[in-house]
This record gives sequence, C-alpha cells and structure tokens, in this order.
Amino acid sequence: MELLLLKNVADVGKKGDVVRVRDGFARNFLMPQDLAIPATRANKQFFAEKRARSAARKVKEKEAAEKRAKEMKDLTITP
Repeated sequence: MELLLLKNVADVGKKGDVVRVRDGFARNFLMPQDLAIPATRANKQFFAEKRARSAARKVKEKEAAEKRAKEMKDLTITP
C-alpha cells in the first residue's frame, strides 16, 4: 500500500515521503495513529500546497526577523 507520511516514522520514512508498506502495517499501525494517509493524487496535492504555504511563511518570518535585527543594531543600551 502506498502512503503519504504525516510525521517522521523510524525505519519507514520522513514527513512528506511517499512510502510503500504492507497493507496490515498501514491499516493496523500507521493510519490509526494518524502517522500516514493514503497516497492519492488529492492528498499529494494537498500536502504539496501545505509545504509551499509553510515555506512562504518561513521566508516572511525570516524577512521580519532580519528587519527587526537591523533596527536593533542601531540601538544603544546604557546601564
């Protein structure tokens, strides 16, 4: 069975990986514990969009942090 991992799973794969595992392992362990979902086209597309939004958010946060660091660089602190 092909699954899309939602979390890192030891000896199976990392979050976002599409893995092929035995049906019993998928039905009895991975899916009930919300570690994986079936690797359908819709699920893959949803995960790719989620990853893109996350990357955009990280870029935005980094730019804000750099701006704040630049502002703080000019400050002087006296005891």
